[in-house]
Amino acid sequence: MNMIFNRLGTAIVFAAALSAMLPASSSADVIYTYTGNVFDEGVTPPYTTTDKVTGFFELAAPLAIGIKQVITPVAFSFSDGVNIFTNADATLTASAFNIETGPTGAIVKWRINISEAGFGSINTVNDLILVTDTGSSVSAPAFVFNRGSPGIWAVTAVPEPSTWAMMLLGFAGIGFLAYRRNTKPVLNAA
Repeated sequence: MNMIFNRLGTAIVFAAALSAMLPASSSADVIYTYTGNVFDEGVTPPYTTTDKVTGFFELAAPLAIGIKQVITPVAFSFSDGVNIFTNADATLTASAFNIETGPTGAIVKWRINISEAGFGSINTVNDLILVTDTGSSVSAPAFVFNRGSPGIWAVTAVPEPSTWAMMLLGFAGIGFLAYRRNTKPVLNAA
């Protein structure tokens, strides 16, 4: 029994030493996901009455409380049900992310505009003057709206690599201890 506690203690010290060696970031990446309401004006093919603006942007750190500023996401992807625009698109002609947060750090007002040459644009706006989601397609000329009913934002933190490493190391340590426990030699009386 003493031997098990001794090995467990060694495994914990080893895990702590390994986590100290791993590079630590100041904060985890944060993903902000938007889900708009369905388009209810100007719905013509290729759009349908089930299409809406959805998407996400990723930041290296959470948005601060009470800010009103232009942000530059690490990554983003938005769709209007027909077009999908990401930061990796080579033909992206414009993207702007104007964000305002409230007293809890939640997004309360926004103006996001993304357009791509030859494809169309996606816009979502919720400010004092305008509340609308729009999508436009160049391939089959169409322009759809949802006015007056803004979508919702959800926030997800992405675990840091050191968190994953510690969890995997812990499982490996427990597995090793279980393995060692089951491989004790059996003494035979002669």
